[in-house]
Amino acid sequence: MHRWPHIIGVFLGLIIAACFLALAGGRERHPAPSGPVLSECDGHLRELVIHYEPSAKSIVAPVYRQLLAVLEAEITVHVVCPSRAAFDDLVAAVPERRCRVKPIVVQHPMTTWSRDRWLAFAPVSRTGPVTLWAPR
Repeated sequence: MHRWPHIIGVFLGLIIAACFLALAGGRERHPAPSGPVLSECDGHLRELVIHYEPSAKSIVAPVYRQLLAVLEAEITVHVVCPSRAAFDDLVAAVPERRCRVKPIVVQHPMTTWSRDRWLAFAPVSRTGPVTLWAPR
């Protein structure tokens, strides 16, 4: 007879927990990918993303100098950096290049090393957008 209060308490607890989960939004909603995952090793390279932080200049500038010097003119390199001054510092450190470089200024501290992998999904049509999924 003493078990009924415990069973009712567990049952009520489960109902309350289910209500909280429902109010919290349940499952996250993500946009559907627009096409297949893009290959990392096939096809022609059109765009590239690198990270740059001036405190790592002595380590990464020689590498970026070699990389950017061999990339073709139609390739765009997006440079993720903490400030416009950091982007300008990289451009000055790598003066000889044919490729286009464009800044992505994040306005917060960062490192040069990208630790996260992103999935890139091909567009459904030739002019459609590429869908990027970033890890949490």
